[in-house]
Amino acid sequence: MRSLLLFLLFVVAIWSCADDSVQADETVAESPAPPERVAVEGGRTGAQQDVRGFNYLTDCDSILVSELKLSDPAGGASYSYLTGECMTNKSYDVVLVPRAGHQTSGAFGSAEQVFAKAKANDFEDYIAYAFIIPKLVQVDARTGESSVGAIFPVNVSVFRLDGTVWNKLGKDRAEDAAGYAAVQWKVLHDQPLRYQ
Repeated sequence: MRSLLLFLLFVVAIWSCADDSVQADETVAESPAPPERVAVEGGRTGAQQDVRGFNYLTDCDSILVSELKLSDPAGGASYSYLTGECMTNKSYDVVLVPRAGHQTSGAFGSAEQVFAKAKANDFEDYIAYAFIIPKLVQVDARTGESSVGAIFPVNVSVFRLDGTVWNKLGKDRAEDAAGYAAVQWKVLHDQPLRYQ
């Protein structure tokens, strides 16, 4: 296990990002308490078998599902989305947006229940986005507990599942976690990315 973590650490450390300077928006991700995280094993089911190439929804060896909370940068409401974090065979985050409209944080519920409902309907009721971002496993030497964190600054590549193809929407720059939340807000609320 320790050698696997060291290998992942080495692979992520080699990953480099371009150094373009772009000012990040002021959207911040709320994190008053640690998110509920549920490990989900990969594997294609139903119509998801028809997706060409790597499928960010089903091809991760193990994905951690949780709630992503984003606040409106104009000072409006806080919205919640189902997010899945992969850092096994690839390094990315998947975010699902309900086709029926954005959900306020109070109406979200349990990440595990939302994921089960989405998967039962083969994700048809959601628009799926993939945010490709390098991550690093950090192990606390005293407790032995590991955590996953993104490596900043980074150019985030964004894809959206359209039918059976993951289409690249573009790239945007994130200097830190707040900048990454700003990129996610822009994508989920149909605002253009800085690099097309």
